[in-house]
Amino acid sequence: MASIMIKKAGEGLVSQAHRNADVGPTSGSSVVYEIQNVPGEVTVDDAKSGAAKPSAADPLAAAAVALTQKHGCVACHGMTAKLVGPGFAEVAKKHAGQADYLAGKIVSGGEGVWGNVPMPAQTLSPDDAKAIASWLAAGAKAP
Repeated sequence: MASIMIKKAGEGLVSQAHRNADVGPTSGSSVVYEIQNVPGEVTVDDAKSGAAKPSAADPLAAAAVALTQKHGCVACHGMTAKLVGPGFAEVAKKHAGQADYLAGKIVSGGEGVWGNVPMPAQTLSPDDAKAIASWLAAGAKAP
């Protein structure tokens, strides 16, 4: 199995030189994810051209869901249904394409948008907030 680095935020794959590099979140508006256990026959060129069709779950969605679990978001938000706060699917539908807005709300919290129960400010890195917000803004697809 190979390991391929991809860059989220619509910027495509990083260069071949970064393949198998140990790179984490970058500065600026992009986040780099390392996708492991990619079948060896899938090349960077295949992924760039769109020829590689993933047969497994969406790894970016899996990373975002893992972040929601790591940071305790799932204590109040279900994947589709409201728990204390709205389900992720509800947020995705209401705020489609609004990643920056959602990242701000995740970090600062708020109230009144979904009822009277306030969402407290969250303590997570800006990169983690942006990754979760980008997943939500893109439709919160299950991994």
